[in-house]
Amino acid sequence: MNRKVIISLVILAVVGAGLYIAGKGAPGTNTDTNISPSVATGDPLEATLTFYQEYLAIAQDPSVDPIASSLVQDSRLSKQVQSYIKEARSNGVTVDPVLCQSEIPEKVRAKEIFANDTQAKVQVLGRGSTGKTPEQAMVTLAVVDGQWQIQEIACLLGESAPEREFTFDREGFLLKSVPPPLNPDYWHLVFEENGEKGHTAPLFFDGNSTCIALDGTESVCDESTFTDATKARVQGNMTEVGVEVVRVTFLPKE
Repeated sequence: MNRKVIISLVILAVVGAGLYIAGKGAPGTNTDTNISPSVATGDPLEATLTFYQEYLAIAQDPSVDPIASSLVQDSRLSKQVQSYIKEARSNGVTVDPVLCQSEIPEKVRAKEIFANDTQAKVQVLGRGSTGKTPEQAMVTLAVVDGQWQIQEIACLLGESAPEREFTFDREGFLLKSVPPPLNPDYWHLVFEENGEKGHTAPLFFDGNSTCIALDGTESVCDESTFTDATKARVQGNMTEVGVEVVRVTFLPKE
């Protein structure tokens, strides 16, 4: 498929699916499709810690199976997370899929990695009789019906947070030949969100924005070398006006 055809299809996707508005509608790692655009009540860190403390209290009771408890069916967990927890038990996983601990800790503590109005990521750590444990849960949350809901639990080893967290991390196509009301003075990433094509986010580069070529070579991004419909992964931080680009990784065409 030649470049002109790809550009035409990308533009049609933008026009047909509507325009992605940066800011409060910023994309995250949502796994449910019914994410509410409204601002959640309460704090994501508090919501996470409250749920984990309730779960820990059940897990510490040897007569109760926490995964069989009603708490695992709680609406504070997405359907995908509920399924993940049940499947972990049925697959014989020895690490608790919620606490991400091989042994039930005495206490849990939580640390916010990032948060905006609709998405958040929280690190949950355990503490046993011998001190801190090396395992951790990385919890991704999103706003559903005005409340914080746990969308994903990732079990990691080591207390430190991931080297870098981005509030925007998407694969799509770079495009500057954009239709109104998008501003053609800026490059945009056209990407798919929750199965819907044509979402866009304006990109803002600075001297610290790094571009990674197909051969792995890294350099400061030079927008003058970009071409429309180039496939890329964009990582950065979402603001009210667009994405402050940290890294662009160019991808091969399929």
